[in-house]
Amino acid sequence: MQRVISHIIQRVPTAPVVVRNQFILGKNSLSTSVCCLSTLTKPKRFYKNVSVVQSANGWEVNLDKRKLKTPAGQPLLVPNEALATAIATEWLIQKDVIDRHAMHLTALCNTAQDNPHSRTAEQLCEAILEFLENDSLLFRVPKEEQPEFYELQCSKWDPIIQWFCDKHEVTLKSSYNVISPEIDPTTLLTVYKVIYSNCRTALFGIQYGVECLKSLILTQAVLDRRLTIQEAVDLSRLETNFQASKWGSVEWSHELDNYQVVSRLAAAVMFVRLSQEAGSMKQKKTLCD
Repeated sequence: MQRVISHIIQRVPTAPVVVRNQFILGKNSLSTSVCCLSTLTKPKRFYKNVSVVQSANGWEVNLDKRKLKTPAGQPLLVPNEALATAIATEWLIQKDVIDRHAMHLTALCNTAQDNPHSRTAEQLCEAILEFLENDSLLFRVPKEEQPEFYELQCSKWDPIIQWFCDKHEVTLKSSYNVISPEIDPTTLLTVYKVIYSNCRTALFGIQYGVECLKSLILTQAVLDRRLTIQEAVDLSRLETNFQASKWGSVEWSHELDNYQVVSRLAAAVMFVRLSQEAGSMKQKKTLCD
């Protein structure tokens, strides 16, 4: 960890150069990894019953008498019954076909276990920390250009940013152009330690949540129960909702996008919380439709 901390301090640029909201997902992003686990075709449901059972190494999910396996071909193992039951529920509610695009917990667990890019906890933390330098909440429109939206940003975002700064004793500045605000090394180091305090498995969920909201600040606020999931999603979509209130929107499209983000974020938060809980007593439970 000491090597990583030194790297954080050394990599702070003398002048910020990152373009505003440049959230292009590379091959190592979690969204890319999770999406790769889904196929374009939906296979038919091939099982009747879903059950969870504790093995020697953790909790497993069974589809009839078959063990649920990861894309790498290994039996899916999770640390406790609660997470196993949540995954089993995703499989239980499938109808005639299996919609993997909607099975966010299963995808997260697969990615965390297979770790297709072989990322360490330090690498995951650095990837998450990079979002702070591009956090949506730190970019503001100039007051003279859009005074109404500027006031909305200040009233909605400032309290959350201040909460984040007070809680972690850090300082964050806003940007009023396309250039990312400069963040001092002390702040980066402090936030890195906060992220690093989570177990490696949970880091996959944190990164997924950050990618959903395009904001580390909002994700941390949800994990710390400062915001509800819907409140965080609304704040992340502040500009979209503002424009829709002014000019209207395609209702079904706007609502569908909102529901999808809420669903992904809810899965990320549940995954983070449950992946850090201890297991319970050994038993087998069959879920029924």
